[in-house]
Amino acid sequence: IVFPAGEGPTDKQRLFFRRLDQLTTTALPATEGAYMPFFSPDGKSVGFQADNQLKTIRLDATAAPVVICAAGSFLGGAWAADGTIIFGTFGGLQRVVANGGVPQPLTIANPVKSHIAYHLPSLLPGGRALLISVHDGDALFRIDVLTLATGERRTVVARGSDAEYSPTGHIVYPAGDALFAIPFDGDRLTAT
Repeated sequence: IVFPAGEGPTDKQRLFFRRLDQLTTTALPATEGAYMPFFSPDGKSVGFQADNQLKTIRLDATAAPVVICAAGSFLGGAWAADGTIIFGTFGGLQRVVANGGVPQPLTIANPVKSHIAYHLPSLLPGGRALLISVHDGDALFRIDVLTLATGERRTVVARGSDAEYSPTGHIVYPAGDALFAIPFDGDRLTAT
């Protein structure tokens, strides 16, 4: 588990790491102000946003964080097995090489359709598609699935956000004060 914690304002927080088979936590160095951490596919590194930059750090904490790119409006990230990181912004989804580079647009927010931002991308098993939270102009969120090869996108849940795929074959997501799970067909990329 990696989580931000600390006393006072967000800039005083840092990332902490705890293995599930141990009770001790370890502070990750030079991660002050970090938030929205996400794991690399091998589980040995974590990406996060701090100081308006997307950064990564190895969990063995043998080196300082590495700056990947500027990311002022960072809204969550997902680290793909192909060595790229996909992250949400107010302008849309961006993709960048995990060892650093210039982000490239993957999708662009569409204010005409009242899409303000795309939040918390979450890769589905196999890495061919991801779940995203779409922030509509009326302040509602919905969950879409985006096929990476074609850019095809469709709504899976009309009112919800922050979706994660569970190995049980479900999408788990919060809506209001409740937590929901719906069956999901990973081959057809549809709720069942």
